[in-house]
Formats: sequence, structure tokens, C-alpha cells
Amino acid sequence: MTDQPSTTAVDSYELLDCLLLVAALEGRPTSAPAVTSGLPLEEGRLTPAIFNRAANRAGLASIMLTRELEQIPLEVLPAILLLENGKAVVASALDKATGLVFVTVPETQEKIQLDLDSLREVYSGYAFYLRPMQQFDSRTPKIHHSSGDHWFWGVLKSSSKIYRDVLVASFLINLFVLAQPLFVMNVYDRVVPNNALETLWALALVF
Repeated sequence: MTDQPSTTAVDSYELLDCLLLVAALEGRPTSAPAVTSGLPLEEGRLTPAIFNRAANRAGLASIMLTRELEQIPLEVLPAILLLENGKAVVASALDKATGLVFVTVPETQEKIQLDLDSLREVYSGYAFYLRPMQQFDSRTPKIHHSSGDHWFWGVLKSSSKIYRDVLVASFLINLFVLAQPLFVMNVYDRVVPNNALETLWALALVF
């Protein structure tokens, strides 16, 4: 990571808007008070120095690097590009073959198409890469603490109720499968030749 640009090099309101936009694109919608509350803002503004802390509150991990436009991998998009004119935009798509980049202007939420040469003239060389942070569900601590259990018997024990239900269901299914041919065999062997309706009623009640 290189030195960060000065606070005045980036419009802080634009930087915050870009963060909120990327969070929404990554499925982590949030609000400005949620990501800035309690942070050491400068004159109420989000600065590049504390951008990572604000991004973390939005469920995003971030890193600021100096990268030429052609060096930005497609896998890291959407990314925030800092511009020379004190602005910031969100790059959502980049077509290196045709030399086109699709950016979203935060204040208008307008998605525009630019060629790389035009964007390069105002691009400062700084970019924020962001990605969703890993989130663990409530089962993770239990799995972590049970790491000392046997790899096979420990799993059986933790899922004993599931295996119990499966065994009961399997037993009943196989019982029904065996009952059908036994019923049919007795009907053809005992009921039909002798016209024994009483036996048929008894078999029907049993099966």
C-alpha cells in the first residue's frame, strides 16, 4: 500500500457516497450514520485515513492501492476510483479490449460509459478495492469448541437426532415395500381360489 492522498485531495462526501453505493452493490446496504458514527471525522467528513474503518462497519474489507486503470483486475470491481478534481466514482465494469469503463457518479447515481483515455486524464492513480467480509453463523462457535471430538463419532453424536429420524423412516419404507407383495401373494393364493372374503377382510385389516 502506498501513501494515502491528503484529505483535501478527495471530496469526503463523495467518498462516503461511493462507500454506500458499493455496499449496496455487494448486498450490504447501510446508511451514512451507521458507518460514520463515533469515527474521528474531520469537520464531519470521512477521510481516506479512516475509510477502512467505515468500510468494516458496512461489512466490507478495503485496501487503497496505486494502480493504473489497466492494472485493475475485473475480479475486484466494483472499486472506488479517486480523481484529480477532488471527486470519486465507482467503477463497476471495465472492458480492456474496447477501452471502455462503466462508472457510477455517486451524487446522481448515474451510470455512464467512458473511454480509458478520458478517465485516465482525471484519475489520480489511487483506487479502493473492496470485498464483503466473511460472516459466521451461530453454529461456528459450537463447531470450533467441539474440534477435539472424534472425526467420525463426533459427527454422529452431533447429528444423532437426524440419523435417528432417517433410520426410522428407512425402516418404515422397507416395511411397506415388503408388505405389498406379501398381501398380493396371500390374496392370489388363499382368497381368490377359495373365494374367502373373510380372509381378504382380515388381510386388509392387518396390512
